[in-house]
Amino acid sequence: MGQPNGRVIAGRYRLTRKLASGAMGAVWLAHDEVLNRTIAAKQLLLPPGLADDEAERARQRALHEARIAARISHANTVTIFDVADDFGEPVLIMEYLSCSTLAHKLAEQHTLPVAEVARIGAAVAAALAAAHAKGVVHRDVKPANILLSDGPDRQVKLTDFGIAYSSGDADGTGPLIGSPAYLAPETLSGQDPTPAADVFSLGATLYRAVEGHLIYGELDNRTAVLHAAAAHQIVPPERAGPLAPLLRAMLAEDPAQRPTMREVHHRLRGIVAQAVSQAFAPTLPPAERPRRRSLRGRSGMRLLISGSAAAVALVAIAAIFTVGFGPDPRESRNRATPAPDDRTAVVMRFYQALPNDKDAAWTLLTPRARATGRAEFDAYWNSIDAVTVVQPAKVDGDTVSIGIVVEHEGRPSFQRAELAVVPHNGRLLIDSINKTIKNSPG
Repeated sequence: MGQPNGRVIAGRYRLTRKLASGAMGAVWLAHDEVLNRTIAAKQLLLPPGLADDEAERARQRALHEARIAARISHANTVTIFDVADDFGEPVLIMEYLSCSTLAHKLAEQHTLPVAEVARIGAAVAAALAAAHAKGVVHRDVKPANILLSDGPDRQVKLTDFGIAYSSGDADGTGPLIGSPAYLAPETLSGQDPTPAADVFSLGATLYRAVEGHLIYGELDNRTAVLHAAAAHQIVPPERAGPLAPLLRAMLAEDPAQRPTMREVHHRLRGIVAQAVSQAFAPTLPPAERPRRRSLRGRSGMRLLISGSAAAVALVAIAAIFTVGFGPDPRESRNRATPAPDDRTAVVMRFYQALPNDKDAAWTLLTPRARATGRAEFDAYWNSIDAVTVVQPAKVDGDTVSIGIVVEHEGRPSFQRAELAVVPHNGRLLIDSINKTIKNSPG
């Protein structure tokens, strides 16, 4: 049972087009006429003749999903703005993404490259780690609940916390829920849900994406899946490459032997960083300098980028921070000659501190490099998810060049950074940073 286009819910949300529908509900593209923005409305549709207790459970599940999503509030989960009342039935008002699901993508392409699977997995793992920190277990991690943005930002969002278990819930046991092909063995045996169950489910999801079949092989019915799951008959991965050791750990039969979700996120991020490095490193040989142009902004800031491969979103932010003042000629005279390893150590300490320990990184800059101000420095690094050194440092006089991968909103970019490291008041400090930025593949 649907609703006509143009209908207004709660006096402000106008339904425009149905995006998806299922047995118990539908998702609509809608317009918030108060805030003048596009949103998605998840409407509860109860089948005729549904028992009163079943109908009430469906309503409570919708409210539960809204409360859980609001509690987590993470960049890689779908944001819920409101729960509207539609003649006694709850309607979840959510952010709208032009997207498809990982399940749809796999139906079209069958498998995805290892680096892309790791990128998607890292984003989902970040969302789940945030949920676990709040005492929430998702319990239904699978390709159909992972949204992939159609836009250039390539966002990844975990959705549907309708059956999530919260540490505040009275009981986590009950009827078998979720998709058997992605459920952990302990879940299938009726044990209480734990974060380790989500680790298994994410492992099974990433396995499906990279191998092209379920962890139990080409099984086509629920009974066969349940039998294989009970015996833990997992087919060893063959196409996963660097993902294989992590998948085996995530799919361990014993929950205690699985990594935490934070560890999963860290290891997936490392696989992405290595893939980006391997893709771009050959195009940036140390002996050759790419043809570059200079972007100048306030206070004489300068960012060097390769003309055809700039990561536009990152460049806009990076230009705030990246300082390109040349060394002061007065300081270039009568300098000591520190060992190259000393300059490398300064650069390594700088990037190892970021983005979390901005205070430590700030102390490694000369006064001239701090000229743009601490507020702008913090604003840039607060927008960065992670920094990973992927190519060894090379020293040429005062200049240290190094290859790094910077992740912004889940999207990695390879950067070849050149840092001037000079003596200042008896210490070696970073005096300028110039970066050549390239997008991640795909």
